[in-house]
Amino acid sequence: MPPSPLSGWPTAARVVSGVLLAAVIVLAVLVATRSGGSNQQATGLTTTTTIQPVTGPGVTYPGSSTTTSLKATTTTTPGSTTTTSAGAKPGATSTTSTTARGGSTTTTSSSSTTTTLAAASKMCRVAPSNARPAAGETIAVYVVSNQPNAPVSITVAYKTGDVTYPQSGQPAKTTDTSGSANFSFTVAQGSRDYPVVVEVNLAGGSDVCETHFTPTS
Repeated sequence: MPPSPLSGWPTAARVVSGVLLAAVIVLAVLVATRSGGSNQQATGLTTTTTIQPVTGPGVTYPGSSTTTSLKATTTTTPGSTTTTSAGAKPGATSTTSTTARGGSTTTTSSSSTTTTLAAASKMCRVAPSNARPAAGETIAVYVVSNQPNAPVSITVAYKTGDVTYPQSGQPAKTTDTSGSANFSFTVAQGSRDYPVVVEVNLAGGSDVCETHFTPTS
């Protein structure tokens, strides 16, 4: 009875096992090299393994050649920490820093942020105490605004000419803490049935409003 074809196989198996173990070690070294930090680049590797023919009683192993090629790759460690800081004041500069894990790559970029704060809307209103006064009558003009403690004056445009209050030599006038003020004066002669415009000049001209009255005599 001829010998079994498997009688010489253990020797070949040992050779194959050794080759496979060597290949596993090479791959493990490559993996460890690639995962050592962020932004590492493999240079590429070609491994050729040759198994010599093995012969034995009743068995022939022709041998084999194995070639393994690894292409050059770039590995970037995922995950990063981003810190953004911005100034609290208008026009402050904000800075963003991004650091890849492993500490090998840090990118810092700066951008300027301009914040414009809208000014509060101004408000000025004025009204006479009597829209149809007679010449020689004393009337009042009431001013309402949202500007407290602001300088205020009025100009009364009669048909015969303009009169400004406070008049020359009189103390300057300001709005009170709520932004209100009032003026009292005597209606001049010569503007019967003429629309007399009263213009309010508030805070040095930063706000203006007006009204009018019409004298009956």
